[in-house]
Parts: sequence; structure tokens; C-alpha cells
Amino acid sequence: MAGILILNDVFGNGMKISNKKALLIAVGEATKLGYEAEHMNVEAILYKTYWNSILPKDSTSEYDLERQNKLKGKIYWAVYFYPRPSREGGIVKGGDVCIFVDSTTGDILADYRGE
Repeated sequence: MAGILILNDVFGNGMKISNKKALLIAVGEATKLGYEAEHMNVEAILYKTYWNSILPKDSTSEYDLERQNKLKGKIYWAVYFYPRPSREGGIVKGGDVCIFVDSTTGDILADYRGE
């Protein structure tokens, strides 16, 4: 995998799942969902808000609100997988996916699938 962006634990001592562990959990989940995660770019960012770079704070979409409810009150890793550009400049097949991993338990809280 390429392009890993990781933030250190800036949210206190309650975090038990490291960025590396969250990444492994997310790769497994993305693969179960049919993504070729091991061949995609990835970013992992730690959040403590129900909104993030994937789910905007002011969204009124039922899809977003359902996921935001699952993230409320949690500190979690948002592990975002997205296609790598091909050498010819085009995008490799497949869409993107973000897997939200609880930073305390390692549970999958939600996912967000692109097209």
C-alpha cells in the first residue's frame, strides 16, 4: 500500500488500537466488501468528532446521518482507501471506501463506500 498518513495519539490515553492495527482491521473489512485494499492508496486519521473529512458536519443526507450517529462519542480511526492512478495517468478500476475503526475496541463502527 502507498501513501499512508498517520496521526499520533493526540486524544489521550484511552486509545488501545494503534494506527497499524487499525489499518490491518480496515484492510480486512475493505477486502470483505470487495475492494482490492492491498493495491490501493490509504490514509488513516484519528478523529473524536462525529464528522470528519468523509462525513461533513452539516450533512442532511440520511446515509451520512446514520453513520454519524454510530461515530458520536467515539474516538476512531477513519481509514480511507482510494484507487491509485495508473502509469498512463488514468485511475485504476474500483471506487473508494472509508472504514471507521473504534480506537479502543477495534470494532468496525461504519463504512462509507464511494463509486
